Amino acid sequence: GYMKSGTNWVGNLLNLHPDISCVGELHLQSLYETVQSDLRQLPIMHDRRVRHVVRGNLQTMFRQTLCDLANPRATVIGERTPHTLKPLAIKGVPQVRLIRDARDVLISRFYHLYNFPEVSRVFQRFPELNERLESFKQDKWYFHEHPDQLLATETMVRESLRWWREFLESDRHTMSTHPNLQVLTLKYEDFHADVESNRARMYRFLGVDAALAMPLPGALKPGFGVERPDEFNRKGQIGDWKNYVTDDVKTWIKEEVGEELIRQGYEHGLDW
Repeated sequence: GYMKSGTNWVGNLLNLHPDISCVGELHLQSLYETVQSDLRQLPIMHDRRVRHVVRGNLQTMFRQTLCDLANPRATVIGERTPHTLKPLAIKGVPQVRLIRDARDVLISRFYHLYNFPEVSRVFQRFPELNERLESFKQDKWYFHEHPDQLLATETMVRESLRWWREFLESDRHTMSTHPNLQVLTLKYEDFHADVESNRARMYRFLGVDAALAMPLPGALKPGFGVERPDEFNRKGQIGDWKNYVTDDVKTWIKEEVGEELIRQGYEHGLDW
């Protein structure tokens, strides 16, 4: 799933089952893409047998790494990096795919960037954000008091929305070109509406008995009782975008992802 679409939450839901071990966020796709780049560029890698051996050993290393990090009791082992389906870093394994409304993703992502400015170059690329960053550091409720400021930089908003759209387009292409790929697509909003049914769907999809899963602890129930604007798990609510989206931002959203919101069932038209 795209970042801030619930991958962390769903990974923890998977770990409530004794036969499953979701070990964390390993970014295997980045390692895979680095090796693929070398395979294309290094002269020695032009040998087909060398490429075959390297790719095979890389797959073995990925699988062994997950096994070494997993709960030894688990029979189903995986990880939860926010990423597109492509590249298929480990071949032939089932994929749980998450989709979340781009507008709520936008709010969660921007808060995440202000809370963890070191994870991105965004504050170097958009210097006008630094004044807002300082205001947020001084007062964690700054964007509650000035909601129009969270999404005030048009280029950054459009870029984030475009990435979300391209993410979903990439997944559609991957599924169309890999018709045998096992993919279970779920929505963040559906988990909110009925977390028990949707986690049971995941367990069944992965071939384990849903009845064996541990009860849902309070910390993993949908949303949070009290908003925590300066923490990783901030709010977890549906429709929070309405508190921050101005008329200008609505226009940017409709232009960048309006049709995709309709395709995903979040809207029926562009008159919202």
